[in-house]
Amino acid sequence: MNKNLNDYKLTDDDLKIINQSLNGSKTFKSLDEVKSLSKVAIMTLIEDNLSALIGYDEKKGDIDELGEKADDIISKLLVFLRKRGEM
Repeated sequence: MNKNLNDYKLTDDDLKIINQSLNGSKTFKSLDEVKSLSKVAIMTLIEDNLSALIGYDEKKGDIDELGEKADDIISKLLVFLRKRGEM
C-alpha cells in the first residue's frame, strides 16, 4: 500500500509511545518538541529507543502489537525527516 507522504503524521498516541520508549529518562510534552529535534537526535531516538519496543508475537508469527505501533512511528519520523530534506 502506497501512502502519500502527507498521510504520515504523528499523533498524541504516538507521543505516548515515544515517551514510553524513553523509560522515564526524559519525556516530551508535545509533538512539536519531538519535531524540533535534530536529525541525529531523531535517528538516536529511533535506534536506541523505538526499535527496542519491537518484539515478536509467537502466536501471530510476526511482530507484536506494540512493535507494530513503534514501527509505524519510526516510519512517520523517517518521512518527517525526508519532508525536512534531511533523508
